[in-house]
Amino acid sequence: MRRERSWLSLLPGLPCLLLLAPSVAAEPDAPPAWYRGKLDFNTGFDYRTGDYGRRDDTDILFVPFSLRYRFQELPAIPERDEFRVRLSIPYLRVKGPERGNASPGSRGTDEGAGDLSLRFTYVHRPDYSDWARTWLPHIYLSQRIKFPTASESKNLGSGEFDFTTDLALRKIIRLRRSPYFRYLKPFVRVGYKVAGEPSGERRDNAWRFGVGSSLAVTRKLDLGLRYSFRESTIPGRGDFEIVSPYLVYRFTDWLRVTPYATFGVSTRSPDWGTGMVIRLTQPIE
Repeated sequence: MRRERSWLSLLPGLPCLLLLAPSVAAEPDAPPAWYRGKLDFNTGFDYRTGDYGRRDDTDILFVPFSLRYRFQELPAIPERDEFRVRLSIPYLRVKGPERGNASPGSRGTDEGAGDLSLRFTYVHRPDYSDWARTWLPHIYLSQRIKFPTASESKNLGSGEFDFTTDLALRKIIRLRRSPYFRYLKPFVRVGYKVAGEPSGERRDNAWRFGVGSSLAVTRKLDLGLRYSFRESTIPGRGDFEIVSPYLVYRFTDWLRVTPYATFGVSTRSPDWGTGMVIRLTQPIE
């Protein structure tokens, strides 16, 4: 318990890294530094509630903390592409039947640090010729490694490593004839999770799928809607399906917020939920 608290006590200080991050100006004639890019700090909250196909409701609060670096000048990749590295860990609070020290038939609470995850993403953007800009999407290929840092005894994690590969396509369509909207940004994502098996339990590998679109209303505001589907890794348990409307508001170049809602469309999904993502960005020159 003391170890979990010491982890969490360090997390609120992470935004300071954005303010203390070095900004080294390159000489006018010197080539860009290989480490040039952008550092993002993400936090916020996600609250969901529902019976998940059972008799009583379970309430889940998820508070993420993540650092992401977007390398934009690596010599081995084309000029328009990016290589991203993201490290994240959440705080979890789960309230439901027979949780914590609750007696059978009553409700209790488990809370603590969740699983640490490390994600590598390669982003390919087509060149800016008229043909490419019209037809070719942006491509995102990522590999996520989940480290089993969450408490297995509290049922906050499986206690095993997981590996997830995702491929996403995103297209930016300029709405030249619309007097009200600027861009349409449809996307589709497919992924496959290789799940670790706890001792004495069975876990299945699982597919995941997502589709949606956002609409740029102004330079600062986007409105969006997405659908997400995930197969369950636990045999016999139903799949996870939600619909989520959201908006993105860019206060400045370094601060943006994304509030959203979630609505379950399958038995094993939450009934409803709400949340917000807050992103702080610091360019690194």
